[in-house]
Amino acid sequence: MPAQPTLFSPTDLLRRARANLYTKGHLLGKTGQRFEIWPSGLTADAGDYLKDLVVKERARRTIETGFALGLSASFIIEGMLESGGEFISHTSVDPYQRESWDYSGRYTLRYLEIDRHATLIEKDSLLTLPELVSQGLTFDLAYVDGGHNFEHIFCDTLYMTRLVRPGGLIILDDMWMPASKRALSYFTTNMGLTHENPKDKSPGKRFGVLRLPENPLDRAWDHFVPF
Repeated sequence: MPAQPTLFSPTDLLRRARANLYTKGHLLGKTGQRFEIWPSGLTADAGDYLKDLVVKERARRTIETGFALGLSASFIIEGMLESGGEFISHTSVDPYQRESWDYSGRYTLRYLEIDRHATLIEKDSLLTLPELVSQGLTFDLAYVDGGHNFEHIFCDTLYMTRLVRPGGLIILDDMWMPASKRALSYFTTNMGLTHENPKDKSPGKRFGVLRLPENPLDRAWDHFVPF
């Protein structure tokens, strides 16, 4: 009896194709410009950790600031495919995708055949996120990895608290940076978000995982806690 062909799920195919990129160690942009995955790209282990967070949330609508090589977006979309099926969407906000990254992020998602789930907004997040708030959009999970100075991390996270549904997650990348730690501290001390910090030295230690309260805090008009 002839052997039956092996059938792979869409997420299996995605993982195999992405593993090939990691093996090669580089990605290509629209004009053929080559980008090394290291040190800018997300490691595969950290990406799997991010994907698992998406799966646990059963997220179907996600948003991120910073797109770059498209690797974080690929893990987020994989998590939604695994838990939420086809009716999913991911929004990336990155004003530098053309001039700094030669559209390598967009081409990565196209190579992985998941670009139909993705929307790229090529504008500054400090202008874009307030617009999305005014449109009444909501998301299940947000990933903050755009500008890395304090004010950019703070503002991105602040607007994400208005875009992400009550009880949802906001994930800050690069928690080794003092600016990221300081921004996270404000939201836990002043706005009632819970820091669901990895308790071991797993790849997730690079992330600051913030859980929004189900009910916003009833704060006085002059409420402030030093952070």
